[in-house]
Amino acid sequence: PDMSSRDLSLFQHGAIGACVGTLEVLIMQPTVYWKATLQQQQFSLAKAINPRYCYRGVVPAALSMTPITGIQFSVNASWLTGVERFKGEPGAFDRLLGGLVAGAASALVMSPAQLVEINQQNHGGTMASTTRAVVQRYGVAGLYKAYSMTALREGSFCTAYIALAPLLREAMARRYPDLSGATTLTASSLVAGVIGGLTSHPADTLKTRMQGDVLREAPENVSVRASYRRLQPGGALRQLYAGAAPRTLRIVCCTLIYGSLRELFEGLLLSG
Repeated sequence: PDMSSRDLSLFQHGAIGACVGTLEVLIMQPTVYWKATLQQQQFSLAKAINPRYCYRGVVPAALSMTPITGIQFSVNASWLTGVERFKGEPGAFDRLLGGLVAGAASALVMSPAQLVEINQQNHGGTMASTTRAVVQRYGVAGLYKAYSMTALREGSFCTAYIALAPLLREAMARRYPDLSGATTLTASSLVAGVIGGLTSHPADTLKTRMQGDVLREAPENVSVRASYRRLQPGGALRQLYAGAAPRTLRIVCCTLIYGSLRELFEGLLLSG
């Protein structure tokens, strides 16, 4: 009988997620630096094209992405397996909700990792010294500053690439059966990536600004509400979407990379 991704174990789904996430970071890390500096109004073209700056923090980013995408893939697979056992074939809503759950679960790892990464980019130093500085000031709980915004952002992003893009691709394949697999993959990644980028960006901006304030603002001024209040009156929407272009570009590319590599690795495992 034909085999599908449902025949893979949760460990295999997690391993695929870990691999594709790490490879994507190594390709797209400069766009993270561009986005963060635009959001914090610190963008410099000279630094943006200098690998010493735009690849600063790539090691913690890659190391953190390995478990994060592994968690997203395995939690999503676990969710869909549970839905199938409880009510049968997962529908579109079940798949979208699975992406939200998987993204929120992965934020438990991503939130502290990105807090350290952002402050390392802003202040230099090592992962260890940055982590020590945060813990000395706030305790271990300080590493989870902006977790709620990270969970909201990751839920939206994960839903876009892990559920919305495949759903759109399947719909296009049914309606336009003559289109090639590469065409439907690219088109669905573009649409899903743009939707994921625009819906999650305000949460990402507040998360980035709040985490960037951890070592330069008084502790009582480090909160989602305080970060929102510091937006310029009359220009809040523009500031909430600052850096949206490089981030949405990354999400579109990420969705395409994830989709392509996921298909490749699943095919290799199923044929092995």
